[in-house]
Amino acid sequence: NKTTHKNSNKTKPLQALRSLEMPRFRLLSLAVSCAALQCSVHAPRRAQKHTALRATLDDAPPAEPVDDTPDAVSEAKDALLQAIAGTDRGFKKDKSAAASVRNAIHALSDAAKDLAPVPLDGDWTLLWTDAPDITGLGSSLPFAPTLGRIGQEISAADGTVVNVIEWRPASLLTTLRSELAEDSVEQRVVTGFTEATPGDVKLVLKGAGLRPRRVLNRDLELGPYDTTGLFSLPFGEFKVLYNDGSLRVVKTGQNFYSVNERYYGK
Repeated sequence: NKTTHKNSNKTKPLQALRSLEMPRFRLLSLAVSCAALQCSVHAPRRAQKHTALRATLDDAPPAEPVDDTPDAVSEAKDALLQAIAGTDRGFKKDKSAAASVRNAIHALSDAAKDLAPVPLDGDWTLLWTDAPDITGLGSSLPFAPTLGRIGQEISAADGTVVNVIEWRPASLLTTLRSELAEDSVEQRVVTGFTEATPGDVKLVLKGAGLRPRRVLNRDLELGPYDTTGLFSLPFGEFKVLYNDGSLRVVKTGQNFYSVNERYYGK
């Protein structure tokens, strides 16, 4: 009995130790199981993400090629403006320069032949012409009026094209009175216009007028003094070769050309 009691006393610490070790073992087993479960859950998600990414890349439509080819119309327009530069609106009467401008006009007209027409409305300023009734204006004499802006005011609503020629004081006068250099008076020729087809314009003379803009160094807020309705006479025609709303090129019935740009005032 003593032996049995001793043996039972020896086994009690072992059982206690085992009772302490079992929870540790169970905790370790539980941790391993949880780790395995997390791996089994997250692994498919990562694979799913990679699969979705590959599918997105594979299913994306191919990128459209970038067209770096210069616009033929823009190139022709720039070439025309370069040809005009330094010609003083055509008043220099340089035959070689005039030929270059005409060639540039033809190139622009050909490049833009399929473009939809743009309304003529608005105010325009002359950049170049070879029409002798314009290039013959003005004088270098010191006592003659100085030629200023040349342009047109076009209104489709009124059916009118008003040709505007601005005159400034003679150079002799502005030498003596420099403050008068900006004085100006507009000479105006009022015409009516019709378009049988867009860009084919026929003109009739309807009247004339004057408009003082600045006198004795003072701006005048006055409307034009136009006299119209007394007569209506044929006044020529022109064909629009190019008009993008900012630049307009026309050919007259006498086979002369003019190039105008949109005018927004001073």
